[in-house]
Amino acid sequence: MMMGHSIGEYVAATLAGVFSLEDALKLITARGRLIQELPENGSMVVVFAPLETVEKAVASYQDKVSIAAINHHQNIVISGEGEAIQEIIEQLELNGIQNQTLKVSHPFHSPMMEPMLKAFETIAKQIKYSSPKIKIVSTVTGTVITEEIATPEYWCHQIRETVRFSQAIECLIDKDIKIFLEIGAKPTLLNIGKTVVENSNKAQNFCWLASLHPKQENWRTMLLTLGELYAKKYVIDWEEFDKDYPRNYLNNLPTYPFQREKYWFTSSSTKPNKNKQIKGHPLLGNQLILAKSDTILFESEISQDEPNFLQDHRVFDKVILPGAGFLEMALSAGIKALNTQAIILESVAIQKPLILQEDSEKKIQTFLTPKEDENTYIYEIFSQEESNWKLHAKGQILSTENK
Repeated sequence: MMMGHSIGEYVAATLAGVFSLEDALKLITARGRLIQELPENGSMVVVFAPLETVEKAVASYQDKVSIAAINHHQNIVISGEGEAIQEIIEQLELNGIQNQTLKVSHPFHSPMMEPMLKAFETIAKQIKYSSPKIKIVSTVTGTVITEEIATPEYWCHQIRETVRFSQAIECLIDKDIKIFLEIGAKPTLLNIGKTVVENSNKAQNFCWLASLHPKQENWRTMLLTLGELYAKKYVIDWEEFDKDYPRNYLNNLPTYPFQREKYWFTSSSTKPNKNKQIKGHPLLGNQLILAKSDTILFESEISQDEPNFLQDHRVFDKVILPGAGFLEMALSAGIKALNTQAIILESVAIQKPLILQEDSEKKIQTFLTPKEDENTYIYEIFSQEESNWKLHAKGQILSTENK
């Protein structure tokens, strides 16, 4: 089933076979040309209030202002002569009702459209119409429409009448439609449709899909939507999708069965991933026992892929150990050395960034040197680069137990 909001209804009618693409373009261009010839002294405003409130506000301006669209229960568009619109808005604002002026050339779906209707009807009578081959929900009536849409009179009324978008969405819901796909430059109507559904107190198992989104590349949006439809068991014509793109198909495979013999390459010289063998802290590593020294040493090897979350922290496309990583290493070392969770860090200084190169491992050593106070250590974190060691971070670790 299809529906269209205002001028979008021409697209739905074309796809449904009501008229040809050529005739649709003839109607659209005539509609646009005739509207452009009208005076530009009108405006359109969205009023964020219930329909009843807006109807009362425009009641005394019926010859100048109309309700142009009922998008949802708190989104009503009024359209008409500019001065009358301004008077209505001022009165609504006194009652604390918010509004938003739309950027339009003319006040569509208002009494100011009437002077062009006769000329448009002349052109509309030249068009060949057919009953829709796909069901359409009209936003003029808010119901499923059949032969009525295939008449010149309908398309004249469509220019002037209210767009009953909210009622049309409710009709689709009643028809058990669960997936809504918006064809347009941005998913404006999807958000409005969601509000209609939320206000209808229906089950919330609906799917809302966009064809384009201004904050995404076009292909990404369309492919995500196509994937969502495929996941929901819709039949996708993949041959039609692929026809404009070269593909490498495996058409020349042998017809006999494979012998299923395995030829995996194994080598005893394969370098093991040391970090995966070590069961210590992923950054701090394991403690090394030093002879004749009170200094505590931890050693590890890290890379862009181990731990794998490090590759997500990039600065100018370089993988850099985050500052929080140095703090985590110091805290973990302190907990092990002091045998308590109650520790704090003081005089923390991060002196150099630790850059992780692609396809290489970096050896890290963390030293804890005890001070005279047995509850305090000086920590230093180094990395090895060839035969040199670089100091990256240092500070003090203090136990707060019994303080």
